[in-house]
Amino acid sequence: MTKHEARYPNALRACIKEAGYSFREVSQETNIPERTLYDWATGNRPIPKRERQVLADLLGYPVEALAPQRPAHRMVQLLQDQAALPASSYVPAASGVLVPPSDVQQDAAVDTELLDWPTWFGQQLTNLTSLIASWQAEGVSCQQLQALVHTELERWNTMAHQSDGNSREVLMSRRTALAALAILSTALVAKVQTGPLTAVLMEDFLTQCTASITSCWHLLNGDGLVTVEYALPRYLLLLVALARQSSPYQKTAAHLAAQASLLMNLVSFHRLRFREALAYAKQAVELARMSEDRNLYIYALTFLGGALGRNGQPEAMLQKRQEAEQHLNKEVVLPLRSQVLADLAYAYAQNGQIQDALRCMGEARNLFPSEFGAVPFFVSANYGLYHLILFEGMTHLALGESDAAHIREHSQHAMSALVQFGQLPSTIIVPERYKIQIINEQAAAAVGIRNMEKFEYYLLAGVEGAKALGSQKRRQEAIANWKAARKAWPHEEKILKLAAVLMEQ
Repeated sequence: MTKHEARYPNALRACIKEAGYSFREVSQETNIPERTLYDWATGNRPIPKRERQVLADLLGYPVEALAPQRPAHRMVQLLQDQAALPASSYVPAASGVLVPPSDVQQDAAVDTELLDWPTWFGQQLTNLTSLIASWQAEGVSCQQLQALVHTELERWNTMAHQSDGNSREVLMSRRTALAALAILSTALVAKVQTGPLTAVLMEDFLTQCTASITSCWHLLNGDGLVTVEYALPRYLLLLVALARQSSPYQKTAAHLAAQASLLMNLVSFHRLRFREALAYAKQAVELARMSEDRNLYIYALTFLGGALGRNGQPEAMLQKRQEAEQHLNKEVVLPLRSQVLADLAYAYAQNGQIQDALRCMGEARNLFPSEFGAVPFFVSANYGLYHLILFEGMTHLALGESDAAHIREHSQHAMSALVQFGQLPSTIIVPERYKIQIINEQAAAAVGIRNMEKFEYYLLAGVEGAKALGSQKRRQEAIANWKAARKAWPHEEKILKLAAVLMEQ
């Protein structure tokens, strides 16, 4: 049989021999099971950081000698290859982690058909947390780790959406696994707060925060609002404090804290706490500036513009989004440039500037790439063709509000844009909060074109979606649509009866 290359090669066996120990003696000294030591020595599994330090202290060797160098290099190579290799070209390795086909060991395959879905997701979570625990910080950024974790979580998404008869069980199992990942970093909060802040502790904490925040983006794109609201505040304040202290980890902490603040901005928005959402958006801009990540800073500015608009400051919203546009250059990834212009179009429409709104929306569509390629995770997690469709519809509806003489025309344009949502390929996984908002905007457009049948359909779908999502904001949108319909059809009994549906929710 052909001998396969070790997945996590290290010098543990040589270090034990040179130090004059046997595997049994090392096991007795460290309380690490002898079988586990053999498993690590053969490179089947990575040695966790804490155990690496324990072994290095006992054997008298530097901890680097026990670190699996190849996997870190392979992770970087995977990330570099992602733009060129389509997602469908990845397959699960024996460990369950997504890798190119060339990396799969054929004689070590796992028969996943023997596992039920909770067990399968539990195994994937174990594999992923093991990978995170062995992450090599040297030469590899938290952004690269986040991209790798995102790739794996996207595979979970695909598995969940392609399931047939067990869809509810699959979705619940996936959500449970994501929730466990979202609170992963909370276990280290007390240790970081009390100190001492060793390099190993800081790297462990920031690495786990990276995984937790990545999971929170995925949860917020589903029905995980409650989980994100619970998990993030448990380590956000500590991340912010670390970001404001001078250290080798300051920029990394600022980058992660900015993303966490953007997530909390969204949570507060869906809870109708608009002033709190504005505070989080302002904090995100400050932290993004400290991280010196141009893409993240521009991204945070667009969030701040939206928060200002929701607090009744449309002119300030336009100003912030114009500021974001001014920072655009060829170094900014193409999807983000498209998003900034789409968001700016809506801001112009809110301020009654029709031509500028239409110009920006056209430019946003022209810039939208057919393939995203290598982009920051926070961009791909919250932007896609669905966002462009939504903002095109919202822009036309906003123009109708400021141009009352042509409201029906603008509403028809909005409906024509929003109906494209139903034509998206099934391979595009759309975040639930976007789905429900698009439905609500379709209900608003139906009122504008005076189509009562479509309005009733979209209103009912929006109310049910808001309930499933647990979003007070989406429910508020549905109520506003009903009030607009009541004005458009003041004597229609059908519209009056729909009020009972809203009261039941």
